[in-house]
Amino acid sequence: MITLGQIHLLEEKIEEVLKRLQSLEEENKTLLDKNNALKKEKENLAYRISTFEADQEQIEKGILNALDKLNTIESAVIKESISNTVKSQDVEISKTNQIIDEVQTPAEQELHGSQTETKHEEAINEPSTEIDDDFSLEIDEEIEIPSSKDETTEFDIF
Repeated sequence: MITLGQIHLLEEKIEEVLKRLQSLEEENKTLLDKNNALKKEKENLAYRISTFEADQEQIEKGILNALDKLNTIESAVIKESISNTVKSQDVEISKTNQIIDEVQTPAEQELHGSQTETKHEEAINEPSTEIDDDFSLEIDEEIEIPSSKDETTEFDIF
């Protein structure tokens, strides 16, 4: 038969089980609340990441556009610099030629003209090796062309 002591022992064990069940239910509720909070935080982070990625793409496009504009400006500055350099060199050459023309006396001008004519004659007297692109010929003797048109000269070719 069942004794009174056994019934008290059974009641105590049932109370312990109920307390344990109640504490587990409270723990479960706490864990569910934490789970929901973490889900909301995850959604918030996912939204922030997508916003950040979209912003990042716009930032990259902006930087690339800025770099393109800088390249365009740099090219324009370089072209302008080259243009100014060429213009200043042309001005310097023009001024130098003007000064030379002013300083040169008529005798020097005549001498300069005769030097040009002599250079032209020397160029004519130089042996030529070109006939055209496909053939070449070497001339061993120099041919002298008179500078005056009045003189008649016979040439011995052989």
